[in-house]
Amino acid sequence: VDIDPGTLCLSPGHLKAYLESCKDDGDDLRDPRTGRRVAGVLPVDVFGHPADLPAMLEVTRAWQLPVISDSCEALGSRYRRGDDWVHAGTGADVATFAFYPNKQITTAEGGMAVVADPDLEERIRSLRNQGRRPGDSWLFHSRLGFNYRLDELSAALGVAQMRRIDGILARRAAVSAWYADALRGIEGVAVHRAAEWARPAWFVQAVRVADGIDRDRLVEGLGRIGIEAKAYFEPAIHRQPPYAGDDSLPATPLPETEAASARTLIVPFWSGMSEAQVGRVAEALPVAIAEVRRP
Repeated sequence: VDIDPGTLCLSPGHLKAYLESCKDDGDDLRDPRTGRRVAGVLPVDVFGHPADLPAMLEVTRAWQLPVISDSCEALGSRYRRGDDWVHAGTGADVATFAFYPNKQITTAEGGMAVVADPDLEERIRSLRNQGRRPGDSWLFHSRLGFNYRLDELSAALGVAQMRRIDGILARRAAVSAWYADALRGIEGVAVHRAAEWARPAWFVQAVRVADGIDRDRLVEGLGRIGIEAKAYFEPAIHRQPPYAGDDSLPATPLPETEAASARTLIVPFWSGMSEAQVGRVAEALPVAIAEVRRP
């Protein structure tokens, strides 16, 4: 399903249109092209910007589809729900968060699932612990599971990071604000901005380039003058090799996804970044753009 071009997250409108196009066999929804069962909806909080969960839950309620919020990039982000500001992932059946080193906090690797249903929580805890359930002996396994436990040393690092999270998030917000000011007025680029109902805790600093600018050559040009940037994401997921010829390819074109995939890059961004370093990136961008602008 295609994305919203502003938030870059799953579009509730496109989701509604897709679900309405599916075949309802009385028990399940079936994809109109492949006939495969629609098991649930997995919106991603892209770059730390929360997806519009209230609108999405309104769409999915009619079909009683579970919603799994991929909030791996959005720890600390919030969205408005009525008069309240709630954490990213709130309202979903499951919300997931990741603690890789470049996320808002880190445990070096690993992540977290937040679950409202106690039965589902028990199942997840069992599956991550090689299928053992509470009360099982060390070598007894109630179900087939996996070794997905977070080790104690990594967890200790995460606890220490969580004690600092308010300061970390404030610093990241300041760096993002410096970027918004520094890149304002630079022709051909725009920073990823928040919807009025969202307060993102940015995972990265994303920049969109205008038509006529070769994003990939721009990344190379920035590298030549000492600014590390990366294309995010290229190719888009449905264009990746594992999906070539697969029956999970989308039933309809995804023009907004492909446009964002071709025009988005990320620039240096971390909580310890200084305003002077942001200024250096801002000074380099027009120079690199001038070299790669398409005729």
